[in-house]
Amino acid sequence: MAKYKKKPVLPIYTIAIVWVIYTLVHPLYQVSDYVSVILISVVVFIVAKGVFPTIEDGPAIPPELVQHAHEQAAAEQTAAPAQAAPTAENKEKEAQTAPAETAPQEPSPEEEKNSRS
Repeated sequence: MAKYKKKPVLPIYTIAIVWVIYTLVHPLYQVSDYVSVILISVVVFIVAKGVFPTIEDGPAIPPELVQHAHEQAAAEQTAAPAQAAPTAENKEKEAQTAPAETAPQEPSPEEEKNSRS
């Protein structure tokens, strides 16, 4: 069974520290300056990888659980269109079959004038 491997980031940070310190002490004017800082960075990276090794934790997620999760997600996606929002045709059918609601109607402006006089 595969194990979860966590790679440390400190070796990469040590490279950044080497570049900062090197440029503070020795300016990068020539190609040889860049080559020397690159070589120093490689050496520091290899040493840092030895000091900060890769950490292996407990077992990774078993493939059976991953496959089960994929199957479950696929089942949910196939069920989703059946529960989708109603289409225009469905709305028309519902409007035809639904009883008409009797909402109180507001009087028209002409009726208001007649009732005031």
